Formats: sequence, structure tokens, C-alpha cells
Amino acid sequence: MFSQFLSRVVIITSLIAPISCAALLGNNKSSEDSSSSLLSLLLLASAGSRSGNTAPVFSFSEGSLTPTSAIANYYGTGLTGYSANLTTSSVGPSNPTLIVQAEQNHAVASTYVDFQQSISGFFLTRNVSGSTSNQVGSMMHFYGRSPVNYTWNGSAGDSTPNPAATQNLTVAVIAPSNALSLTYRIVRSGIAATSEESSFTADSSTANFALRGMSKSWGSEKKLNVNLIFVSGCNPSGSESGISTAIDRMKTLYTQQTVRIRPVITSTTVSLAAAYLTLTSSAQNSTAVGSLGGLLAATASAQRTDALNIIFIKNETIGGLLGMSSGIVGIPGKAGTRSSGMVVVFDTHLGTPGTAPNSSEQQLLGETMAHEGGHWLGLWHTVETNYGSSQNIWNRDAISETPFCQQTPVNLTNCDFTASNNSGARNVMFPAGQTGFNQPDLTGEQGWVLRRHPLVY
Repeated sequence: MFSQFLSRVVIITSLIAPISCAALLGNNKSSEDSSSSLLSLLLLASAGSRSGNTAPVFSFSEGSLTPTSAIANYYGTGLTGYSANLTTSSVGPSNPTLIVQAEQNHAVASTYVDFQQSISGFFLTRNVSGSTSNQVGSMMHFYGRSPVNYTWNGSAGDSTPNPAATQNLTVAVIAPSNALSLTYRIVRSGIAATSEESSFTADSSTANFALRGMSKSWGSEKKLNVNLIFVSGCNPSGSESGISTAIDRMKTLYTQQTVRIRPVITSTTVSLAAAYLTLTSSAQNSTAVGSLGGLLAATASAQRTDALNIIFIKNETIGGLLGMSSGIVGIPGKAGTRSSGMVVVFDTHLGTPGTAPNSSEQQLLGETMAHEGGHWLGLWHTVETNYGSSQNIWNRDAISETPFCQQTPVNLTNCDFTASNNSGARNVMFPAGQTGFNQPDLTGEQGWVLRRHPLVY
């Protein structure tokens, strides 16, 4: 089973386990392709320089289908999975990125919406899917620049496909019911990779793993729309001007040389019932007040379809949660879906809940914005908190430059060194944070993933 975490937790005296999400692999085939509309978007994007785009360029399609092809015991003994052909796309380091989301409102225990990907006949062993809910999942392709750590299956005798070549990606969606339709959404970037992105090679030689991937300097700067949504009453500083230090911190992290993406900020405040100020459940299955799904639905009118939506609330009862993304990867193009944004919790960043954050608390707030934003844009945790005991490939990211700390426990103290097995705590995508513990690092390969997201222009 492939388990990854969407949430970031605060460290007080010990590591608090974050909320998990699960995904597995499934079957394949294709039915839907919008190559002509994608070509039009590419021509539009190529009309100016790479840095001259004034807005994101991507296509969005939505539809429904019913999965019917049975896969016996897919979810375990006696639990059948049902697959449906979804999409075929031409992929490669030079090609636009593809995002797929699917949801089915089933009620089958211990199951989930899933995907199977294959490239030119090679099945992928690592799914790029994730959700806190078992009714919705999403995936993005390409994920990382290095094929070995990305998805290729070397254990079953498969040879590694050449990632430099254009290849045919086939995606199928798997669900536990053949009696219910599922909704799918497909987002295709309309901006092809720059020549520098196409030829990018991950750092495999820097001996100090705390510095690996940190020498990359991208030659061009891109942009990302970021829409801040403050739920009225979230904090005395709950406004764009009130958290300017946090915003500056996020900008610094995303504009550093290894990423070079400049956030373009807009903001709004929404008035909701007081119960929406507290996150009591990470469930996206429900739209009940207090659930993540409910918060995403309630703020739909304030969301932008062309931006990373960051929703600020007051507190949570899940346990030490600094923030949470609604998906790895999130889905742009439509407001109010189960993957339309991310949430940041004010009180877990504060020494005194309910007070305005000081400068160090705002720095942590900005790092959480960048961390959860990284999830929504496609980045996993560098390593999960249980990796030291399990050392399972599914409990670390597929970025070759990021170290997978193998200490027990995986925490800020044990992972703040320089070897491959004890570093990574300073990375933005480390699964925990703490006031006063600076986490400034995003590697060039992490930057490669972020730069390829359809919202980045």
C-alpha cells in the first residue's frame, strides 16, 4: 500500500502523527483526448516569450463515466475493483503536464478511487495520487525528472523507458463500484517546458545531502497566482496586510534560484458561520461543517479557478495540524471541488492562540503556506514519519535530490545533518515544522516539478 501524508504538523516536544491518505495501483486504457484544443493552447502560449505569459494557460474538461471492467481482489480478498478507460496523452520532459482527478461517492469500506498509469506498455509502480478521502483521488504526470525514483518498475524485469523521449501515457481510473458513475476532471497545461526544463538533470554528485540540488539556478522566472481567503474571525491579523511577513516568506521560498516562481497575490475575506473557523475532520467525503470538504464547498464563491487558493481558519481539533492540502495534486479550473484549495490553521502557529502572530510565528506561517502549496502543486513530503522503521519506497518522495532520512523517529532533530540517511529537515517539504526552525530549502528538481504545474506561467 502506498501511504503519503497531506498535512504538516507542529513540533512541540515530540512529533505528532499527521493525517494519512492511501492509494494503490490499478489498470489501464484510454478514451478521451483533446489534442486539438491542447495544440491551440500551445500555439497561444508560444506567441510570446516563456516569461511573457500574463496568465496560466491550460485546458479543463469534466465528465462522468461508469467503471465496468472487473479486477478481482483489487482492494483485497473479495473486494473487486472496476476500471474505466479515461485518457491517453503524449508525455515527456518537453511536453505539457497532465493532471487527472476522479471521484465516486461510494460507501465501500477500505477502498478508494485510484489510477493505473502505463507508458509504452510499461506499468508504473508508483502512483502519483493522493487524497485524505477514499472517494476522490488525483495524479499528475510528469512528477519528477529522474526515472528511477519516479515510477519505473525494475523489479519485474521491465527495462527503464527513456524519459527523454516522447511516450504514450495511458491512464485508467479504478473504483469499488460498477453501479455508480464517477466524475473525472482533466487538466492539461498549455505551456510546454522550456529548453532548460527539458534538458534538466538532477544533482546526483553533491556529497553533502543537505546541499544536494541546491546549486541549481533557473534561468527564467515564472509566476503563480495565489488567492488568500480569510474566514472572518480567523485571527486579528487575518488579512493580506496583517500577514505580510508570512507572505514575504512564501515569496522568498518560491522565488529562490532553485525554483524561481513569483507568487502573484490576491486576497478576500468571507463571512461564514462560526463553526467553519474550526477544522474538526480531514474528510472530503462530507460537506458537513467542520470537515475539509465542507470548508472547500463553503468558500467556493471566493475561490479562483486560475490560482492556488489558500483558506485561513482559526483552529483545529485533529491534533497539531499546521495546514492541509486537499490533494497531491490539487485541481485547478473549477471552484468548490474536493481538491480546490488548501487550508492554513492560525492557532497552531501561535504561542498564545487567538493572538496576532509575531515575526517568527509569521515565518512559520509562510513556510506552511509554501509547504501545503507545494503539496497542492504536486510535491510529496521528502519522507514520511514512519520511514525510519519501514523504509518503504512509498513512504518517501520520488525526487532523487531529496534525502530520505532513515532515523527513528523521523523528526527535526534526527534529520538535521548531512548524510543521505540523516538529513532533509531543512527542506520546505519535510513533514513537520516548528517556530524558530528555519526550513528554507527546495531543490532544483522540486523546482522542476513546481515549474511544470499547469497554473505556473
